[in-house]
Amino acid sequence: MILNNNSQIRPHRVNAGGIFIAILKGALQPLSCVVTVPFTLLFPALTTFILYHVFSKQNDKILSFKRGLKLDFKSMIGAEIIYLLGLFALFQYFCYKATQYIEVYKYKAVRNPTLQIATPEQLEYSHSLTTLICTIAVILIVMQILIMAYSFIKAYDLDKSVKTQSPFKIVLKTIFRNLPVYILFTVVLIYVFTVIETYFAKYKLIHIEGYILGKDNFDPAITFMVLRVFVLHVAIYALNLFTFCALNLRSRLNFKN
Repeated sequence: MILNNNSQIRPHRVNAGGIFIAILKGALQPLSCVVTVPFTLLFPALTTFILYHVFSKQNDKILSFKRGLKLDFKSMIGAEIIYLLGLFALFQYFCYKATQYIEVYKYKAVRNPTLQIATPEQLEYSHSLTTLICTIAVILIVMQILIMAYSFIKAYDLDKSVKTQSPFKIVLKTIFRNLPVYILFTVVLIYVFTVIETYFAKYKLIHIEGYILGKDNFDPAITFMVLRVFVLHVAIYALNLFTFCALNLRSRLNFKN
């Protein structure tokens, strides 16, 4: 029976140290990326329901697989539809803007009779494309946070047989009260991926140069793919655990609890 009683969920501010504890907990479970990364990229609401079970029943260990996982298919399907519509809109926006940028680059390149290596128009195109990708990344992170906060509420309601009043209002309050930490985390995450991609491009060029010269140089493709997946896993785990605590589903966030 579903009861309209007082919910345990109370949005509150989690200190900045909490996100670093969450990051460390995720980093110590590297093999869990086989669950968190593909599920989150494809089915973010399902990931949140799984992680609710992990945080409340499995002592934060993803690969424990204890029984008792409950799923609210109605809310999951609704969140999935919104997520897919958002992805489609972002993809269309990216294609539209990327086409604009390449046309501007081609227009300027034709009027600059020099070899197109590190020219001002190339740098302008690269900067515009990087800014576009970072903007889309921020929007994706915001979408993920909204979905995970809402799904945590629904998972709690299903688990405790209660009905939380005004879940969307609670989601917004939770994000607003912890906005500085969410912003800091997003900026750091984008910076980390920027560094990863910069070094990947550097080592890839060295590998291609070595291949042309007949040298057996380090191929960074697999190594950097594993690194990207690991960083994504840690980010997903940390954001979910932090949001779990921000909803007051856990009173304190520390390394042992």
